Amino acid sequence: MARNIVRGSRKTAMAIDNIMPSGMKLAINRQFDLQEYKKSISNDANPPAFDMIRASVNLVVASILIAIGTSLKLPLSTTYVTFMVAMGTSLSDKAWNRESAVFRITGVISVIGGWFFTAFSAFLSAFIVAVLFSYGSFYVVFIMTAIAAYSLIKTNFFNKKLDESSEEECIEDIADDNVLIKSTSNVVKTLSNINNIYDNIIKGLENEDRALLKSVKAEVKEMNKRSKYLKDTVYKTIKKLNKDSISTSHFYVQVLDYLRESTHCMEYMAKPSFAHVDNDFSRLHDVQFKELKLISKKLRDFYQLIFEVIETKDYAKVQDVITIREKLIKEIESYRKKQIKRLKHGKVGSKNSMLYLGLLHETKNLLLHSVNLIKAQRDFDDYKIEE
Repeated sequence: MARNIVRGSRKTAMAIDNIMPSGMKLAINRQFDLQEYKKSISNDANPPAFDMIRASVNLVVASILIAIGTSLKLPLSTTYVTFMVAMGTSLSDKAWNRESAVFRITGVISVIGGWFFTAFSAFLSAFIVAVLFSYGSFYVVFIMTAIAAYSLIKTNFFNKKLDESSEEECIEDIADDNVLIKSTSNVVKTLSNINNIYDNIIKGLENEDRALLKSVKAEVKEMNKRSKYLKDTVYKTIKKLNKDSISTSHFYVQVLDYLRESTHCMEYMAKPSFAHVDNDFSRLHDVQFKELKLISKKLRDFYQLIFEVIETKDYAKVQDVITIREKLIKEIESYRKKQIKRLKHGKVGSKNSMLYLGLLHETKNLLLHSVNLIKAQRDFDDYKIEE
């Protein structure tokens, strides 16, 4: 709800900006021009502290309002009054922007909505239960006790059994006579999904497509859930394998470990990306999208080579994969340095930097885990051939 209000407010502000006379806009903007102020205090050892001025205004205005309300015997919340005064002072000096507006509005809605929701729900619940007890007597008490007992049993026992049955399905799915085929299939499928998800994350951020990023987050969650099941039940899978497969099981465990880490990287990219767009934060800059797209293109070529190695079983090309990885990591490091320069020069905000640097970091981790994965698959494959 708060996010919709923020989006609606932004559209309204844009409409007002279009119809407002240019002279009036210049007059308003001059009130927030800090150039003259910065020149005047450049040689001042003790410049005015606006944070202290703002704090003083908050204290005085909030105290006056609370005192007036109390003297008039009005029902008021001292917390809410103080909170709204702070919101007003921050709005007056342009402390509101796309990176903070959603949190400020959410705070207001949470406070006000909390009052009405808790009061209404408590009143309604108490009324319904009292009426039922009044007219139903012992029978209603018995029925409600039975419902409570059923809910308790269902929560603690039925759901647990359902999870165990899901795990057993995963075990049966992987515990075949030919574990190598299943392992290879999991590796190729996971890396292929990662490739597509990475492209969709960039596309969703560029177009600020909330629906696309939401579907990507759900896809990553499902992929993560699958890899978690496989790893959590690996000991049961190993028990189902032949007794002569001890070394094979070791390599299989390694493959699952790196698959799990790779899906974690995608989770740490998909969730922050969705949250960034969902909270209506500032869009990444075009130069950042250009850098991400270059990485995405090279990442697709990187995975294409991995698929080729797995398909042809030509593991001599693993060294080529490592070489490409090193080049990509150096490129990521250069982009990271550029982002830090942009941050120091005030060209990007904190939310922008957190998201962009996070994407670069997880991409680097993804490259490292992918090479370890292909190495583990190579060892697994070679050992099966020797057997």
